[in-house]
Amino acid sequence: MLIAHFSDIHLGKRPYNLEEREYDIYDVFREAIERVLEDHIDILLLSGDIFDKSKPLNRALKVFEEEIAKLTDRNVKVYAISGDHDYPKRRDIPPILLFKRLGVTYLWSKNPYTIYRDVFIGGLQHIPKVSNRILRDRLKYVEKIASKSDTKKRVLVLHQSIKRFLKFSYELTMEELPRGFDYYAMGHIHRYIKRRWDKGWLVYPGSMDILDISEIPDFENNGKGFVFLDLSGDEAEVYRIKLDNIRKQFIIKVKDGSLSNLSSTISRILTNLSGENKKPIIHLVIRETIARSDLEELRESFSKNTLLIRILYSREKSKEEVKYAYRLDLRELFIRELNSEFLGEFAYELFKILREGGEQEATKLVFEFFKKKNWKGRVDDSSKA
Repeated sequence: MLIAHFSDIHLGKRPYNLEEREYDIYDVFREAIERVLEDHIDILLLSGDIFDKSKPLNRALKVFEEEIAKLTDRNVKVYAISGDHDYPKRRDIPPILLFKRLGVTYLWSKNPYTIYRDVFIGGLQHIPKVSNRILRDRLKYVEKIASKSDTKKRVLVLHQSIKRFLKFSYELTMEELPRGFDYYAMGHIHRYIKRRWDKGWLVYPGSMDILDISEIPDFENNGKGFVFLDLSGDEAEVYRIKLDNIRKQFIIKVKDGSLSNLSSTISRILTNLSGENKKPIIHLVIRETIARSDLEELRESFSKNTLLIRILYSREKSKEEVKYAYRLDLRELFIRELNSEFLGEFAYELFKILREGGEQEATKLVFEFFKKKNWKGRVDDSSKA
């Protein structure tokens, strides 16, 4: 049995508010579907953040419907979960449920598993860290059901971060993952990760396109794409598929006094991309001592050959900080400002719910938060809030 695993597509996202970037994401999704059709797969797994929002653009919905119909018309089974982006923060249905009529099976808390051709497929929607106890309980339930099944192969689909791969903003440790699965189809982390776990493979395919400046190093090392999974043998085999239609992006770190060399650096990049059909994006990470007028003039001189030249000012000195220059991660911001990972996660989830107008859900989250008994030993129940 051949399985394709997509994750973090973010259909409808428009990086830097550029229409071209929105269409880039549609392009790579279409390319991925074509690759799947060429290889005659049996199952497609979608491990969350299929759409960038829980209320996607109509255009994004149309692209998804057209492409998925190409698979279901050929009897390919499609199983999907929601990520933190496309799971509603207020009382509503996830957008993926709109495609049930096409044969898309949605896996979540109320329908956490299915069986197809001797393969057990379990899955849950993204569950935030503030609801970690609920997440662990539901994972134990899926593990229990899977262990009782007489299927030959078992697959688990999740959209969660694991501490081993993300120091901040994780929801699980490796030890909290259920055991006994041949393949862990993960989503949420945008870089490619493939690791052994228990008797199987744990894989994050990563995002399909470069959605943030922080993803450029991973693209340079691993490309962007998805994975094929072969379950026909005794042991699962995983193959990385790199997509070709990715708009190239580059980070140029400009040190004080090096502006004179910048033009030649950009020219060299553009010369090497002469065969590309998409204009690149260039991120200039610079110091504030360089005159803005000079940079604007330089940007204008290359405007016909680039989609965008971003100018990012940075005072950070470490390579790690510069690599993530001006990337605003609200979750990490809350954690840092509140000086507590637990409080930061709570504040971030509350913010997301209120941003979408979910007052009732926000109230419920607050009460659940104050019912936790071991929150620094200060709050035992909601009556003491």
